[in-house]
Amino acid sequence: MTESTPWPTERSSRSTVVAQFGGSRADLMHWALTTGDPLADAVVIEMHERGMRESRELLARGLRDGLAALHPEPDKDVTATGTITTAA
Repeated sequence: MTESTPWPTERSSRSTVVAQFGGSRADLMHWALTTGDPLADAVVIEMHERGMRESRELLARGLRDGLAALHPEPDKDVTATGTITTAA
């Protein structure tokens, strides 16, 4: 695989991953660690801001009762288009 972005060395070196899992898995790991997901990033930021106890409770409620059960509680709402908007 030709890498367009540098290997994210904070996790491990590429050679270590290749030695343990092989080249194709190392390529997959490189892709996973260098591909952004703005929606997931926003959720993680919110979880850290709220704390894990509250975040777990909100996640459980959202999974059990649906997204509408969380309104207006979260500071950021996830819309049907998958974008994050700041609540007014």
